[in-house]
Amino acid sequence: MTYRNTTGLLTTGTSHYAFRAAFRRLAHARKLNAQHMALHAILMGKPLGLAFSPISNTTKLANGQSPWMNALAAIHSLATRPDASCLLLCGEAVLAKAQDSARACTVADLETQFAARSLRAED
Repeated sequence: MTYRNTTGLLTTGTSHYAFRAAFRRLAHARKLNAQHMALHAILMGKPLGLAFSPISNTTKLANGQSPWMNALAAIHSLATRPDASCLLLCGEAVLAKAQDSARACTVADLETQFAARSLRAED
């Protein structure tokens, strides 16, 4: 998923401001979850590789989890069964577009983003 895929989901400055204000209220109430972070990244046009940290626990990785498993789970949950607060954050039409973007995200997209992130960290 690239920036070009997600631009235009918040079409007006008012909708952008309303989403950011509602997101901030959830953050202050400590009610944010991974699904909300995936929605925020999609609506703001940010790479999901920056919104989620890769799993680095060696035990988890040795047991078969991939570094991008947490991001993939959040994206899948947003695409298939968003919670009620996602609908309140951005409205039905924008949420449907965000779900389409989440469905289009593949494991290869996440692998590329996490690989690029780890290369930047090594520099």
